[in-house]
Amino acid sequence: MATFVGLLHGEVDLFSCVKLRPVIYGSLSPHTFSGSFRATNFRILFRSEGKEVCLPLSCVVRHAVVDGGGQMKEVILQCRDLRVEIFQFSFDHFLEVQQALLPLMPPKIKEDLFAYSFRCSKEDRAYLNGWNLLRLGEEYVRQGVCASKWQISIANSSYDLCKEYPSQFLFPQSSITPDVLQKAADYRARRKFPLVSWYMKTTKCLLLRAAFPATMANMVRKIVVWLLNM
Repeated sequence: MATFVGLLHGEVDLFSCVKLRPVIYGSLSPHTFSGSFRATNFRILFRSEGKEVCLPLSCVVRHAVVDGGGQMKEVILQCRDLRVEIFQFSFDHFLEVQQALLPLMPPKIKEDLFAYSFRCSKEDRAYLNGWNLLRLGEEYVRQGVCASKWQISIANSSYDLCKEYPSQFLFPQSSITPDVLQKAADYRARRKFPLVSWYMKTTKCLLLRAAFPATMANMVRKIVVWLLNM
C-alpha cells in the first residue's frame, strides 16, 4: 500500500481511498495506474509504483465529469501548468468526491485557499528562521555555476549596498572593488544594480534583476554632492 507524507498544520483530509485507477493522458494512448488516492483541503495526492501526483487545489482551473462506463465516473482536472489529470472513481466514491472535493476546485472565494487554514505550530515558530532556509552556496552549486568564474560576494552583508538585495550574491571573479559596486548602486533607482538571479547550466545564460537607471536630476545631485566633498 502506498504511503503519503504527513499533513501540514491546518491541512485536513477530505477524501481518501485505496485501489483507485486513474487514467493519465500523456501520449497517444492513455496510461493507467492503480494506487492510493488522498485529497485534503490543500492538495490531491496519488501514489503508485508508476505514477506520483501532488496537485494543489488552487492549481486546478476547471474540472469536468464524464461517464467512465459501467458504474465508473471520470473526473477531468485542467491545471494552470497545462497538466490534465484524469481520475476514475466508482460511483460510490464519486459521490463522496463530488460532495467534499469538487466544490473547492478551483476555490470560489479566497478564504477557501489553504493559506487561510495553515497555522504554523508553536514548536516551529520557536526555532524556524526563514532566512536560514536558503543556503546560497548550495543553490548555486545546484544551478551549475562555475566556481572558477564566479564568487559569492558579501559586499551587502550589512544591507548598506541595497536594502532590497540579499546579504550575499553571485558576482564575477574580477578585480571590481566594493567602491565600484557602491558607485554602480548610486546610479540605479533604489540602488538595485544588475544582479544574477538565475544561471542556466546548459546555455550558460543569466537571468538578471535590476532597477532602471536613476533619473538625471538624481544623478546630477549625487555628482554635485560628490564634488563638494572632494
